[in-house]
Amino acid sequence: MNYLVSYNRSGNTWVRYILEYLTHQPTWGHQKYSISERMGEKSNITILHGEPIVIKRHQIIPNEITNQDKVVFLLRDYKECIWNSMDCKWEKFEPEFVKYWNLLKFFDEFDGKKLLIKYEDLMNDPKTFISTLLIFLGFDPFELIFNEDNEFNKFLADYEYHKEKCFSIYNNSINTKNGEKPTFTEEELLYMKNIVGKK
Repeated sequence: MNYLVSYNRSGNTWVRYILEYLTHQPTWGHQKYSISERMGEKSNITILHGEPIVIKRHQIIPNEITNQDKVVFLLRDYKECIWNSMDCKWEKFEPEFVKYWNLLKFFDEFDGKKLLIKYEDLMNDPKTFISTLLIFLGFDPFELIFNEDNEFNKFLADYEYHKEKCFSIYNNSINTKNGEKPTFTEEELLYMKNIVGKK
């Protein structure tokens, strides 16, 4: 089985949308719902196969993932993803960072086949990193490029449209609180660095 592991608000939903759209296979969350199912009538994804291409995990379930599985780890700057998950409340930062750190520790110690994708790289160079992801999961992106529907290149040409379509399932921005990029004072940055330095 393939697993997509990340801390909350790190782009997991966006990667699942990409995979479902290009491979026509579902991805499962914790309750076995695909992104196309979550989108409902808004969905523009065609699912042709029943088995999931990946299962998402924001927390590691003991003994679930084995070294025979593949793990894709989606990494995002903790200052952005944790800020959203803790609802901008400073007392929540330390326990949320512990969750973030435990996922990093799991990926570092995992001995099976694994792939690290940074959220910022995915957003800045989607062609390279989507191709890398597809190859890792056993797909040939050239088949998507040269098939008669030219799906891969069409997807990249409409990249911003697909992001808006995917993110429409959220009631608020998945990037930052109230849709604005978080800014921190020197004291706040020092507070975060002190906690990070403990780990």
